[in-house]
Amino acid sequence: MAACLSVLALYVAVAATGGRSFAGAVTSSGVVDLNFARTGQVATISVHAGQNVTSGQVLATEAAVPAATAVVAADQAAIGVDEAALAQFGNQSLQPEGVSLATAQAKLAKDKAQLALDQAAVAGMRIVAPVSGSVIAVNSQAGETVTAGSQINVTSASSVPVIMLRTSRNWQVEITVPANSMGAVEPGAAVRIAVPASHLSGVPGRVEGVPPTPVRTSQGLGYEVLVAVPGDQPDPPLTGMVAAVQTAS
Repeated sequence: MAACLSVLALYVAVAATGGRSFAGAVTSSGVVDLNFARTGQVATISVHAGQNVTSGQVLATEAAVPAATAVVAADQAAIGVDEAALAQFGNQSLQPEGVSLATAQAKLAKDKAQLALDQAAVAGMRIVAPVSGSVIAVNSQAGETVTAGSQINVTSASSVPVIMLRTSRNWQVEITVPANSMGAVEPGAAVRIAVPASHLSGVPGRVEGVPPTPVRTSQGLGYEVLVAVPGDQPDPPLTGMVAAVQTAS
């Protein structure tokens, strides 16, 4: 409600100066939500808010990782045995009795498929940084039970990511412009952006693109216009926050 009132206040201020303002929402803030892909108990959280991390760095693990890793090692050992058995078929004197080449090949294929499944299971028990960035929040701790895809305590209905990683300080806003107001919005035009929830106002931006096809809104036909905020911003707002974009005229 406070955000809406702030946007309304901005409309009034813009109208008084002859400018145009369009409501929208932050659609990208360079923040990636990271979660486990497997349900389990958290074993380690190896990062903290404010820490810089690099692509590929392991940020958290579940308790079942050691056991799952042992299974992967057993799979790899079995494949080694399979490959050694297949190699014997190249020497007539070493060919195993009662085992056909097709059977040996099938066993190798089966064990390789099982290895892939077990490796995927291990990967799902780890959170790895997909790109370099800075940790902005850690919402879990060792000993907590989490479900696949999101950090949900089994005794709670709340759902938040285990780790939030900021990969960029660039952000953008998507606004809906009525068809009869498109003359006020041109690609490349400079604008000013306000995001009340982040206490931001007067942030310089640029109209990035205008789609050729309108969409139907509650106010009639309009265009979804993307407004970019260039440069590295010190404290970007989060995706979904209400924003207002002011044009020069």
